[in-house]
Amino acid sequence: MDWSYNTLEPTQKDLLDRLSVFAGTFTADHARWVAAEDVSDEEFYDAFDGLFLKSLLNVSAAGGNYRLLVTTREYAATKLANSGFDQFCKLAHAKLCRARLAEAERDWTVLDTGSWLNEHGGLVHELRNALEWAFSKGGETRAGIDLVASSNIIWTQLGLMAEQLTHLERALAYFDQLDGVDALTEMNLRVSHGGTLYHIKSSERDQEAIEEFSKAKSIAENLRDHMNTLRAVGGMTAIHTMNGDYVEAISLAHRFNDLFGNVLPNAASRLLAHNFHYIGNFDAGLKHAQTALELARGGVRGTLNNGASYDQRISALSTVVKTLWVQGKLSEARTLLASTFDEASALDHAISYCLFLSVSACPTAFGMGDHDLGVRLLSHLAEKATKNSLLRWQEWATTFHHVAKAVQSGNSDEFNQSLRNAKGARFENCLMAGGHLADDDTLDRALSKNAGWCRAELYRLKGERLLRENAQDGRDLIRRGYDLATEQGAKFWALRSATSLAKHAAEPHGQAERERLAEILSFFEGEALSLDVSEARKFA
Repeated sequence: MDWSYNTLEPTQKDLLDRLSVFAGTFTADHARWVAAEDVSDEEFYDAFDGLFLKSLLNVSAAGGNYRLLVTTREYAATKLANSGFDQFCKLAHAKLCRARLAEAERDWTVLDTGSWLNEHGGLVHELRNALEWAFSKGGETRAGIDLVASSNIIWTQLGLMAEQLTHLERALAYFDQLDGVDALTEMNLRVSHGGTLYHIKSSERDQEAIEEFSKAKSIAENLRDHMNTLRAVGGMTAIHTMNGDYVEAISLAHRFNDLFGNVLPNAASRLLAHNFHYIGNFDAGLKHAQTALELARGGVRGTLNNGASYDQRISALSTVVKTLWVQGKLSEARTLLASTFDEASALDHAISYCLFLSVSACPTAFGMGDHDLGVRLLSHLAEKATKNSLLRWQEWATTFHHVAKAVQSGNSDEFNQSLRNAKGARFENCLMAGGHLADDDTLDRALSKNAGWCRAELYRLKGERLLRENAQDGRDLIRRGYDLATEQGAKFWALRSATSLAKHAAEPHGQAERERLAEILSFFEGEALSLDVSEARKFA
């Protein structure tokens, strides 16, 4: 290396030293960013070509970019450290990273996942180098804060949110010690921090995430930044939804719409679809889901890169799939579940993938009685959540796993124990995977909440248990479930309630209950045979 280095001209030596700041591949344009400012373009390209002709620059096999061999990089880095201009060079590299992050953001809705990763995935290595320098002694702390605030897209897509959280908390610690950091940077830090806490930590840190989203929301509103207000509100509503606070989530979405609905028309539908579904207003939920799907058209993906970070198309389809099941459109639900799973897999966005499997695909498969499909989907959820250190979604996978195991063995104690620490949407969805095993305490806990989407089924399950003590009270509660399901258009729950009423009918009402069941069964004539339909036919 000494011999090779000594054959170089001064401008070539200088450029080689500077190129050691790159962790991976780079283009000639990237190299120009870190070259000396007083070097002309002609001098730069002469030096660059000279390094290539002397085999000190290699062409990368992927994409035709350039790179330094490890030994060359380490040698040149030693020279750079003793050059006197290493800090200026590393600052230039950090600024280049910031510019490349802006490019990645622009390409996000244009390129498919494979193309985007090929173009921008390697940026994470440069980002790590830049952040290590920025937060080191002699580094540029403000540059590091700016990089952390603008890099959410990289960490989220690559499934590195656990690493992102480390950088965010370090940046926020420095941020509190500095004066004059602009409001936009703080807003991005806060909203990214809230989103990262939401996904990779348990619900125990939800309040901290809410506070971060709230701070980001206040800043965004002061800046009249409508899109970032939406991102912050989206993060807050996601947490409320997960915790079963659907009414509060709807209220937040409506307040956003009151403020910015004229600027971002229908944007609140992204936030309302799930929550209207969960309170049992399925028609409104579907309407908002369809609006969100329309808004997601025109780009490869509709992912908001801050806040809850979900792809809006996958999120909306999650509501549609689950609603089709509850409405008794089982064939449509199966078909859309399969196509959405394929779409989510191709998108390769870990957060959106886990959302779909947790709140839609697994509940629908288990709910329709397709245990094998549910177990297969659950294995995908567990794998993706674990690989990407997404603790929230690991918790869903774990609860579903214990529920599925209990359902398979018929173990009521294991089933109820598996739900003891679950709450909100996770509790409700997992409960519906095996509600026949639920005890009174579990059912009463669910009935005390806002679980409107499955309340008709909860009445039926509670009524089935009441039959043992008071047959009339039990039948009355089941009939209450049937009436609610009919009012909601939830034909799947109506079928179950009608089956229970026919099964436990007291004379002289038996014939009327069987006719009721036959009528609801007629809706399912074109559907693929399911366990619930088979059971219903025994009593029609």
